[in-house]
Amino acid sequence: MRAPLGLLFMVRAVLAALAPRLRPDIQRSYAGMSLVTYTREPVLSWRAKERQWCVEVPFTAIWRGYAVKIPMGFRTDLASIPQLFRSLIPQVGRHIQPAIVHDILYRHPWTRAGISRAMADRMFLDGMETVEVGWALRWAMYGAVRAGGWASWTKGER
Repeated sequence: MRAPLGLLFMVRAVLAALAPRLRPDIQRSYAGMSLVTYTREPVLSWRAKERQWCVEVPFTAIWRGYAVKIPMGFRTDLASIPQLFRSLIPQVGRHIQPAIVHDILYRHPWTRAGISRAMADRMFLDGMETVEVGWALRWAMYGAVRAGGWASWTKGER
């Protein structure tokens, strides 16, 4: 026996509303909702002398009720990929926005506002899912920041 289509949509809507309460540690995209919302596409310029990118237009990333503001002038290397792995994982790609947000959270403790390292890394993972980074690349990059990000996080606390 098949459930009426209206009932299925109602169940999906209820699950979407309850999802953050049912599993607060893992939030999924329900009913077409984004995991991370970005207020605009990044506008960047390359600073050759510093070998970094500069954010030219500010934007905000919103995740699980947290708003992380990326100011104009913020300098970033985008994804901090070791030279050895750059042939496998590109430094520039769909993951630009999540990488910029991750960078500011790691480098500037005052932007964290109660966000732990695990949460910053999860926001990076969810952000990559939002901008449709492929599953394998998304999880490889997430695994890398979980495994090696502790040193950068601790350095940012000083």
